[in-house]
Amino acid sequence: MNPNPAPKKAALFGGTFDPVHRGHLQIAAWVRDLLQLDKIVFIPNYIHPLRKRGNITSSEFRLQMLKAALQDFPSFDYDPVEIERGGISYTIDTLRYFHDLYPKSELFFLIGADNLTEFPKWKDPQDILALAKIVVYNRGTASVPASLPSDRVILTDSPHINISSTEIRKRLAAGLSCDHMLPRAVLHFIEKNQVYSAR
Repeated sequence: MNPNPAPKKAALFGGTFDPVHRGHLQIAAWVRDLLQLDKIVFIPNYIHPLRKRGNITSSEFRLQMLKAALQDFPSFDYDPVEIERGGISYTIDTLRYFHDLYPKSELFFLIGADNLTEFPKWKDPQDILALAKIVVYNRGTASVPASLPSDRVILTDSPHINISSTEIRKRLAAGLSCDHMLPRAVLHFIEKNQVYSAR
């Protein structure tokens, strides 16, 4: 990741990205345009603090897939900070890293509506909100929890993307086509390296 020049407005998009798919890119592009962001940084998890799933694809492969997916999007980038940190990474630690990296930038953090109700249980939620505004996509009927300041949470009516990494992994393991779900470069990498064929 190239930290220069520092963006005026940047959003951080965390996830396992196993694999990154067209839905991730569409959500990121939609939020970028809505908020007039200069940059969106994809941050692949090493271990998610609130979720447990075995058999996660290697960090190397997930990073290579991200690199392939983002190559045609100049305003999209990725940062392996959580992978390099190892173990469990908390959002507050990652935000502090980016606040130090971009001290003059306005930061946003993207989450799905299903994560909003859990957000008050995250580590240091008020400190997170002090460093970044939370952007909620696919909000459905979501509302801001009473414990959170409404001016630090942005609910967006983003397009509903009916694509999931779980479904993609299942389809690929079964030998089914995912052409419509994956960027061509990502699909080529998966096929070349047989990433999901043995699952």
